[in-house]
Amino acid sequence: MRRLLCTDLDRTLIPNGEDEESPGARSALAQLVANAPLALAYVSGRSLAQVLEAIETWALPIPDVIAADVGSSVHHRDGRGWRADRHWETRVAGQWQGERQERIGELLANVVGLVPQEHARQMPYKRSYVLTPGAERTRLESDVRAPLEADGIRAALVFSHDPEAGIELLDVLPADGTKLHAVRHVREALDVPLAGTVYAGDSGNDLDVLVSDVPAVLVANGDAATRQAAVGGVRASGREDRLYLAGEGVDASRYGRLSGCYAGGIVEGLVHFHPALASRFDD
Repeated sequence: MRRLLCTDLDRTLIPNGEDEESPGARSALAQLVANAPLALAYVSGRSLAQVLEAIETWALPIPDVIAADVGSSVHHRDGRGWRADRHWETRVAGQWQGERQERIGELLANVVGLVPQEHARQMPYKRSYVLTPGAERTRLESDVRAPLEADGIRAALVFSHDPEAGIELLDVLPADGTKLHAVRHVREALDVPLAGTVYAGDSGNDLDVLVSDVPAVLVANGDAATRQAAVGGVRASGREDRLYLAGEGVDASRYGRLSGCYAGGIVEGLVHFHPALASRFDD
């Protein structure tokens, strides 16, 4: 069966959190990608340019697909370059016309508790904010949704936490332009069955996928709030078998025993859902 690994980058594949990475973790994952029938997609809050920079900086495997901007843009590898997925772009643009991103900025300019992120973080189908300290999320969500709905804008609100900076974040996306929708689109575009798909994440902007019908792994270094929300979400929907909490570690042969953090957790999750992949470490 053809398989697809979709993974977040920061603090999931990229070991840029407080926890330590197992020395052979990224090499073990790279071997699985190279030797198994495994397509690879990076699904990140970063822009395409930032993802490409991260690939070079952290010596990451070259993916087949990059879903950037919290899933609101999708790009396929095309030779040595990248081709925008026009079908996805048309679908997302159908919900937000070009002026909508700027319009959202106008509508939310006076919402107490929101500070726009720098201009480079604002994309055609993503509007990004930092929450001011002490902002109450439930009230803030209501204050954000009210003007958007009044203006006829269908939006998804994706809250997350940046532990390095110690700040709370909000991304405003098209209602059907989230990471979950991007993962579903990529899976269908690559003709991979749902059972052959695995998603890996660590934080709040991964939550919609972690609690969905997509088999998913939460790496051991994932934040506590996301872990609690993910476990509660799959219990409520009866999807406990679709979420794997990394942490037991996995024996990756010559790469040693990998912890459940970062790439080690991704490998652990892959082997949990697809035990036959463990034999690939002996190839």
